[in-house]
Amino acid sequence: MRTTSSHVLLLLSITTMCLVLNVLGAPFGQHDPRRNEGQYPECDRYSIPYCHRAYFPLCGTDQQTYPNECILCDQNLKNKVNVRIWKRGEC
Repeated sequence: MRTTSSHVLLLLSITTMCLVLNVLGAPFGQHDPRRNEGQYPECDRYSIPYCHRAYFPLCGTDQQTYPNECILCDQNLKNKVNVRIWKRGEC
């Protein structure tokens, strides 16, 4: 297969777009927690308020680290809020 100028131009365009998005602070696959985006916790999987104590940290859209998904769900119910999972791991 021969590389044509249109293939090179397409590759350069895609590379430039990726670099521009990264410089502007919008890397692929990340959410801005201030916009309250993120994954909804699966609260129906747990017997709230009887959460296990295993440490599987989550970073919520409120930029707080929760020890696990069950505790995030428990706090949402107690505080009448809708914090979502921004990412797995500590904030």
